[in-house]
Amino acid sequence: MIFPSEHVLRVLNRIDDIMTRDIKNGTHYYSSMTVGKKTYTGTELVKQYRKSFRKFKASVEDGSCKLLQCDLGKEDYAKVQFLYELWRWCEPLSCADWNRILGDVFVQRKLRSSLEMHARDGKAAKEAESLLRFINNAYGSCWGQQDSEYRVRNFHLVETEEEFEELLHSSTVAEELTRSANLIEPFYYIRVLWIPDDFRTVHKEKGIFEDYNLWASTINWNEIDFGDAVKAYNLWHGVTNRANYFVYVPKYEAPAKKTRRGRKPKIK
Repeated sequence: MIFPSEHVLRVLNRIDDIMTRDIKNGTHYYSSMTVGKKTYTGTELVKQYRKSFRKFKASVEDGSCKLLQCDLGKEDYAKVQFLYELWRWCEPLSCADWNRILGDVFVQRKLRSSLEMHARDGKAAKEAESLLRFINNAYGSCWGQQDSEYRVRNFHLVETEEEFEELLHSSTVAEELTRSANLIEPFYYIRVLWIPDDFRTVHKEKGIFEDYNLWASTINWNEIDFGDAVKAYNLWHGVTNRANYFVYVPKYEAPAKKTRRGRKPKIK
C-alpha cells in the first residue's frame, strides 16, 4: 500500500479550490457530461464534476482509494497510476490552473511596494507597470522560453546595482533578462536577473538527494515510464524546479512639480 504525502493532499485541496472557484465564476468545462441517465451542462456539469472529484479525494484521505492498494514492491508503479488519475481530473483545467496546483509564486513585499511606487509616475513607470503585469500573471506566463517550464517562481528585490552585479557573476546559469535583444519594450532603469534551481538543487535542500539516487538506481524501469516515475516521485516529495528573479529597482525619485506660470504683479 502507498500513503498520500502531505504534498499530495495539498494538491487535492488545490484542485478542489479551483473547481469551486470555477463554479462561482460560471466557468464551463465540457459541452455536456452524462452520469447514469442524467446529462449535465454548464455550471451544473462543473458541480457534478466536483462532486465526483470530492468522492475520489475523500477515498484518498481515508485510505480506501483502490489506487493506493498495491503489492509489496509495486509502490512506484502505483504512484505513477495515481499520477495519471490526477492528470485525468485536471484535464479540463487551464495551464495556469495546473501551475497553481503544482507550483507557487512568491513575491517579496518590498519589491512589490517599490514597483508600485515607480508605476505611479516617473521615468521608470512603464517598466514598473510591465514587470508588475508579469508578476501578477506569473502562474500562467513566463518571461521567455528559458523559464517556461518552471512551476515555482520567486521574486526578490535587489537594492543596489553592486549587489545585482555580484549575483550576475555568482552563477554560471545566471541570465540578465532585461538585456535580451528580443524584448518588445526595452528596459533602461529596472534590471531583472534570472537564476534557475533544478531538481537536483531542490533534492539537496530537502535532504533527499541520496535517497533519490538510491531509488533511481534500484527501480525497475522496464515496468514503468522513466519520466513519469520521476514526476510521481517529485509529486510525493513536493519537489518542483524554481525560477528565481532578482530585480534591481532604482531608488524612487518623485518628478519635479511643474510650477504654474502666472502674470507678473504690477509694480506701483
